[in-house]
Amino acid sequence: MKNVLLLSYITLKGGIRDRTLFGIFILALALILSIPLLSSFSMRQVAVVACDFSLSIASFIGLLLTIFVGNNLIAKDIDRRSIYTIISLPIKRTEYLIGKFIGLILLLFISIIILSIFSFIAVYFTGILYPQEINFTISWLNFIIANIFIFFKLVIIASVVFLFSTVATSSFLPLALTIIFYFVSESIEEVKAFIETTTGKERVSLPVIYVAKFVFYIFPNFEAFNFKQHTIYSLSVSPINLFYLASFSLFYTSIIIIIAILSFQKREFI
Repeated sequence: MKNVLLLSYITLKGGIRDRTLFGIFILALALILSIPLLSSFSMRQVAVVACDFSLSIASFIGLLLTIFVGNNLIAKDIDRRSIYTIISLPIKRTEYLIGKFIGLILLLFISIIILSIFSFIAVYFTGILYPQEINFTISWLNFIIANIFIFFKLVIIASVVFLFSTVATSSFLPLALTIIFYFVSESIEEVKAFIETTTGKERVSLPVIYVAKFVFYIFPNFEAFNFKQHTIYSLSVSPINLFYLASFSLFYTSIIIIIAILSFQKREFI
């Protein structure tokens, strides 16, 4: 446990110093500062657009952080062969992997908090800047919930990055596979809904339908983690649904990390 905590701290500290992190946060700051300007193009729903845009920024920036920073943690160690030095130390491979993962999750958690604060300021400032939108119906509680579940989604993606990093022989492969995983998970609900319609059944072959349904049960449905509409229109959010999504995220992540640990333990570094 001591080794895990130490590795988590080192990973968090190294992630904060990573130049990639600074580059991504500069991009995030530029996007957040542009929220009032870009939202003004919709003069009737300025604050609504600002809220939508801010949540999209948090999701996008979080994805970049997870993929690029997470990919550097293990894949780069393997690619640069520094893994040989690490495995020669009195540290178990399981401790190494879990320590790295916890460090990345802490980094993502801090990043989402910072992004949420700046996004809130940008959206609130937009409401003041355009007085006709001062009474918009955005639910700030749902805004917090939306950002929390963006974080849960990123936790799943982080576990997938680690899984691919344990089996890949280069740093590019985990990056490419994680991006594919993300796009499949984002679109799987729409694909399933289409193939279940009459038009879908007529245009799509039966084997493809079975494959799509199989993929639906293997990949997480990231659309379920999207609470933009609930935030913008102050829609009620079911506590049971939130509990289910949080539990699913933790369960799915645990399964992926266990597979990653088993894969990493059997991997030969020669």
